[in-house]
Amino acid sequence: MTAGLLGAVCALAWGGIAFASRYPGQSLGPVNALLGLTAAGLVVLTPWLWLVDSGLMWNGRGFAFAALSGLSLAIGGVFFFTALTRGPIGIVSPIAGGLYPGFSVVIAVFLGARPELPQWAGIAVTLAGIVLVGAALRRHAGGSKARLRDLLVTAALSTVAGVCYAVMFSAAREGTAAMGQVQTTWLARVIALAATLVYFFALQKRERLGLRLRWWPFFLVQGTVDAAAFIILFTASQLPDGELAVVASSAFSAVSVLLARFVLREAVTPGQWAGVVAVVLGVGMVSAQW
Repeated sequence: MTAGLLGAVCALAWGGIAFASRYPGQSLGPVNALLGLTAAGLVVLTPWLWLVDSGLMWNGRGFAFAALSGLSLAIGGVFFFTALTRGPIGIVSPIAGGLYPGFSVVIAVFLGARPELPQWAGIAVTLAGIVLVGAALRRHAGGSKARLRDLLVTAALSTVAGVCYAVMFSAAREGTAAMGQVQTTWLARVIALAATLVYFFALQKRERLGLRLRWWPFFLVQGTVDAAAFIILFTASQLPDGELAVVASSAFSAVSVLLARFVLREAVTPGQWAGVVAVVLGVGMVSAQW
């Protein structure tokens, strides 16, 4: 159960980050917020890589998987931060947090893992929870077709983010096995930052670069916690029960929804609560049986 406990630590970290990211996302724009978080993570990781770890050593397989992880992190991050900025968190986090472990297990199957019936049942319960969250969209829309369309877009963004994060973790796990946790995390962050910058300057037109100085203490705290959580998760993924870490970490959705409800006073319907419980229960079924 060590991997599961480490995954739970990641869930607390990412749940807090997901909740807090709404603030810079709404003030600076979602892509600026993602750039700030990614850059701050590199500020923390770079001296650790070169002064504490062994530095960057060439490994073709490790580099390839770290690059795939970073690209998936950038794409998933753009979709997830955009969804968080649009809100509500009670829709975004359960969808992304539920799909993330489910697709991780599916990817593990393609890589040779053989889940048993309890794992598939857990995935089914998780997906049922996502459906319950999705069913709350009409109630949040309040009869407005325009608002319903906005919520459907938010749900779609969250879905893409969850799938991308599953690819990110699976690729990072392979990269970690080849060249270690810190190197994989650092290289993935470099690729993610580069890919996000390309998107920022070449593909999107809504935001201008505006990482205001007053937000940097916030980004540095976020980046430190986020980078530490990634290293913990990648380390846990190398344990015998490594898949347990990713499914436990997906409980971040419950953490962020609770924070949104009691701090932001965000409305959460009974159906959403049922969906969040089902997502956490489904994740628990997978993790307990893996």
